[in-house]
Order: sequence, then C-alpha cells, then structure tokens
Amino acid sequence: MFSDYLSSLDSDEAQCLKKCVIDTVIELAPDAVEGLSYGLPAFKLNNKPLIGFSDNKHGLNVYPFDPRIVSVVIEEFPELDHSKGVVRFTVDSPIPKRAVELMAQLRIDFTSNK
Repeated sequence: MFSDYLSSLDSDEAQCLKKCVIDTVIELAPDAVEGLSYGLPAFKLNNKPLIGFSDNKHGLNVYPFDPRIVSVVIEEFPELDHSKGVVRFTVDSPIPKRAVELMAQLRIDFTSNK
C-alpha cells in the first residue's frame, strides 16, 4: 500500500517520506501495519490509527491523529510548520527523526490508555 502511494510522488518526496516517517515508525513500532485512516495512508497499531502522512503542492505532512500530540511536538520543535492536527515539512527542510519518534510514542501511549 505505501509503495503504491510513494510511487505516485516525486522521487525526492518519496525518499524523504520513507526515510523521515515510514522508516522511523517501523523502527519504533515494528508491529504497526500499513493501512488507511481518515483517507490517508497510515500506520495502524492494534487496529487504531498511529501515524498518517500525505503530500500536497506545498510539501509533506504528518498526522498523529490527535491535536494534543502536535502541541507537545511543537513545544520541543517550535520551528516546525503546523496546524491543529498536522506537522508539515519539505524535502529541503525535513522533519527531525526525533519529532516523528515523539509523535508515534505519544500516540502509542494515548491509544493504549483508552
């Protein structure tokens, strides 16, 4: 599923998404599976959305599916472009690996406490 999505992108964007988001989430949550959530390509863990991603004409996006997580990440990484539910980045200014790790870990923590 992810490979189909990545093949539809510019090669630099696909490589950036794979390295910055996909590979990082796989390292942190090897049991996560590929799927869709809210219409986005997303990792799922225990049948719950973990981290989603997308592209648009302005760059790349990561969705932790919880605005509280974006708030925490922005406290640590105030330079990141964001809105309530998304963190944005570009090939020229990739998201730090630690930011993705933090999003995924918080999402795991939040969903396991429900």
